[in-house]
Amino acid sequence: MSLPVRLLAAYAALCSVGCEAVIGLGDYSFEDAGRPWGDAPQAVAEEDAGDKTQRCRQFCERTDSTCRPAPEGSLSLDDDYQIYRSREECQAACELLAPSQISCREAQVVAAAQTIEYFAHCQAASLGGSAACGGNCENYCALMDAVCTGDNRDRAESEGCLNKCEALRDREWAPLGLPVMISRYGATRDETGDTLQCRLVHLTRAATPDRASAECWQAGLSPHSGPQGEPNPCSARRPNCEDYCQIAVHGCSGDHQLYESTPQCAAVCARLEPGAVGELKGDTIGCRTAHAYNGLITDPLHCSHGGPGGAGACGDDCVSYCRLFAAGCGTKFDELFGDADDPAEACRANCRAVHGNGWLAYSTALGRDPNGPPLACQLLYAARALEKPQRSAALCESAAGELDCRR
Repeated sequence: MSLPVRLLAAYAALCSVGCEAVIGLGDYSFEDAGRPWGDAPQAVAEEDAGDKTQRCRQFCERTDSTCRPAPEGSLSLDDDYQIYRSREECQAACELLAPSQISCREAQVVAAAQTIEYFAHCQAASLGGSAACGGNCENYCALMDAVCTGDNRDRAESEGCLNKCEALRDREWAPLGLPVMISRYGATRDETGDTLQCRLVHLTRAATPDRASAECWQAGLSPHSGPQGEPNPCSARRPNCEDYCQIAVHGCSGDHQLYESTPQCAAVCARLEPGAVGELKGDTIGCRTAHAYNGLITDPLHCSHGGPGGAGACGDDCVSYCRLFAAGCGTKFDELFGDADDPAEACRANCRAVHGNGWLAYSTALGRDPNGPPLACQLLYAARALEKPQRSAALCESAAGELDCRR
């Protein structure tokens, strides 16, 4: 079966068993499921869930036999559909769920076996549920509160968890543009990476008795280091623009918005040095990423440190401005500072003479405010010129302190 046909079939099968879960209609049954594993168990009504432990044991046995890891010797992660590393891990996760939540996941395992579209259904049987059995963030936040408590839970993360979670990268895609989102999730493939899926992997492991203290810090929203300074597997191995822009664009918003678009962020980020993961000082991607996370989790005032200027913590605003201005507005920069022995230093000296040495609480809203500080406006226009070089002639006049940025 070709990939497009398989995707269409997956979508139809997903709706046949999963759309009811999304809109809350009905319960699920294994009756007439045609499972290859033998006799189907009896349907379990919502009001008579029976022995959850036994039910979860059956669910985990069938999930284990259906949603399997990649065959030995396989070189493709696309063959890996394992969502629990062991039946013990699956059992502990399953017992956290309500009967209706288990029913939805049972139905997804049935669909995976019936259609052989493991990629479309196995991840919905995971703790997160993907789009079919509750939203990943909805399940993540509820179950973090249940599993990771006391010293294993950052109070700042639990407050407003759903909105904060939605700023993370959720690796979902829509097959052929159809109106359903499918999250590619795997117990092995998502052990690492700055994604919601990585956090769900470690939350699933934390559900196993006596594993909470070892796994909850890895499952947290903020990818901080471990108790002994261990690197968090759910953070970038090396600072990069994709991870930085994810959290800077989606985690710092409203009055604290740092970029008008992801491409604008990427254009600015391309002019930065990587630095180190988790560092809180330095004119680097790593520093800006860490402060953008602080802005999301603890206080949005941290966001300005994660912005294009750096606000004193992640760079000197004038140094950052001159770098961006020179990169995006080379002709205008040379016109103003090209005759100096050190054009970059001439730009920085001019910037400080006009704007002072204090750090700037930058946001795009401040840059657009006609009564705001001109440096905020100039930073905004320098970022726009980098994002849209075809319009740089007009944008660079403002980035130089003229036109829209004249005060």
